[in-house]
Amino acid sequence: MSHRMNTVVVLMTGFSINAWPQVSYSIRVNASTQFQRFEGFGATVTPFEEDGVFHRHDFSAPIVVSATPAQKDAIAGLLYGRGSGQLGIARSRFFPRRFEETNDNNDASLFQESSYTWGLFNAITDFVATAQSRGLNRHFASFGGGLVEEWLRARNSQGEVTCRLDPSMVDEYVEMELRAALRYREKGETLEYLAVTNEPDSAWQNGTCTFIDPATFAEVVRRLGNRLRTSGLNTKLVITDGIAPRSSKPYIEAVLNSAEAAQYVGAIAYHSYDGYANGFSLLENSAKGQLPADILQDRRDLRDKAAAHGWTFWMTEVCWCFNDPTRTGGRSDYELARLRLNHLYDELTEAGAEAFDIMNAYFISFRRPDTLIEVRFRADGSLESFGLTNLGRMIGQFSMALEPGSRRVYVDRVADPAVRPVAFLRTDGTPAVMVLNNTNAPVTMNVTLAGFPTTPNIMSVLTSREGAMWQRSSVTVAAGVATITAPPLGIATITR
Repeated sequence: MSHRMNTVVVLMTGFSINAWPQVSYSIRVNASTQFQRFEGFGATVTPFEEDGVFHRHDFSAPIVVSATPAQKDAIAGLLYGRGSGQLGIARSRFFPRRFEETNDNNDASLFQESSYTWGLFNAITDFVATAQSRGLNRHFASFGGGLVEEWLRARNSQGEVTCRLDPSMVDEYVEMELRAALRYREKGETLEYLAVTNEPDSAWQNGTCTFIDPATFAEVVRRLGNRLRTSGLNTKLVITDGIAPRSSKPYIEAVLNSAEAAQYVGAIAYHSYDGYANGFSLLENSAKGQLPADILQDRRDLRDKAAAHGWTFWMTEVCWCFNDPTRTGGRSDYELARLRLNHLYDELTEAGAEAFDIMNAYFISFRRPDTLIEVRFRADGSLESFGLTNLGRMIGQFSMALEPGSRRVYVDRVADPAVRPVAFLRTDGTPAVMVLNNTNAPVTMNVTLAGFPTTPNIMSVLTSREGAMWQRSSVTVAAGVATITAPPLGIATITR
């Protein structure tokens, strides 16, 4: 239950609120009622060594870029570190590719080692090692889809390469992914999870072609899982890293219909290209508490399947994906980031997601609304500078407060659905509470903290609003109650 009263106060949170009538709510957080275990926040890492990847998105960017080991270490620290000013994300996805650009041989049971080129792959595993030293907790590899090598794809009647996996190449496709998993081991890394095919449900090539059908997908899962175990690898398979929950269902069902395939699965993962990616009306309605019931039910259906099999449940990709800056409708980067936090809130509280991953860990300004860190290159391709984006700082309001293994716990909802609190029991037994305020006025929250093994007497407060990111202060907890103010169209976080 929440209680509302009108008052006027001034708090030292980087803004003056005298100009607004103050809205105040009292809410109760109860750690005795717990929900999903949260694995953390993440993003996909694009190796600097992948020539042309930045240039393809912005032709003014250099084709060949570079970063020094010290710069990579500093970026890893900013992403995964848990010190002051660091994001503390826990996860990253990588796309190993270009290591078998032509078929090694025509025998899927035998590796032709001289045919593999490991330069780009080694850059990935080297960065993984650096990132782990800085705090990376979980990484996984994703393959296939639109990125798969041409020699694996079928030809049409004119002999042209299509998007589809050649049915005669299923074992070769399995062999390629097995070889990659073995390479991780050779480089001293453990590949705990592997997504068999990125977005198998995505129809590209004029919207008429998908890379793999559900039955073949399930067969790849079965054969790859078997070969991984035979090779002494305990890598768990991720299904499906699909473009959206609804279109992923036929693939997941095909795997579930094969007990031999399903035994190798460890996670259900999905992308949010079903309205949450760049649907302004959906996200703005969500910020008012008007939720897309059918879209969220699709997620719950997958969540229930994951829970029934003891698998983890991840949201692994979302982006605005603008290729034209005018498509923002005049919304600032900050506004886009605040809307993304409303998406995050829905995934946490309505879908029960156990991880939330942004599109890019770092990228050029072309993808600023979709990346945590913006990188800038000199004309010669060398990395000139990098820094957190608005999205990075807004995600940081959560990621800095939550270690992997934190549990979402009960919190009262308030009368105004545009004010959206969420709370967690951290692994050290202390609380973390975030209040996302989608109204035009500051909102004061009197937060009663109950059921926590440890409640500090003084807690840290972090607030963000447009033009005033990461404003820090502290609050005294008196008789189990902490009072904080969430800025207008902003967010407040309290934690140890």
